[in-house]
Amino acid sequence: MDEIKRPMVSLFVNRNYVQRENILAGIITGTIRPEFRDYREGDLLILCCPDKLWIVDAKIKSVRHCLANQLNLEECKTVGYKSLEETMERLKKYYPNIKNTTPVTYINWTGLRGKVVDRYYSRIKKTI
Repeated sequence: MDEIKRPMVSLFVNRNYVQRENILAGIITGTIRPEFRDYREGDLLILCCPDKLWIVDAKIKSVRHCLANQLNLEECKTVGYKSLEETMERLKKYYPNIKNTTPVTYINWTGLRGKVVDRYYSRIKKTI
């Protein structure tokens, strides 16, 4: 019997323009979500912002389940923050009940693709 393919998984991205641009530029390559979630390395990941009709796909590079206070500096940096303290402060804006002992899922992606990515690189090329 053939192996059953895993479904595409998705993540909503903040409508903040700077955050979306940082994802396209490769500055942000990860996210942290409360609770342990069933994302797996190798899954096709859809990153989208329905409010802005913004959608790209990527491949999940790595997933780690831990407590919020066990996130490491490299993980915090891939999410766009400079320290664990800043990461926790920012996460509280989205998830007010998050604590240091909250279980979290860290997801890192690679290989962004799609029309939004193509348009971004066309726009960047024109400014060089």
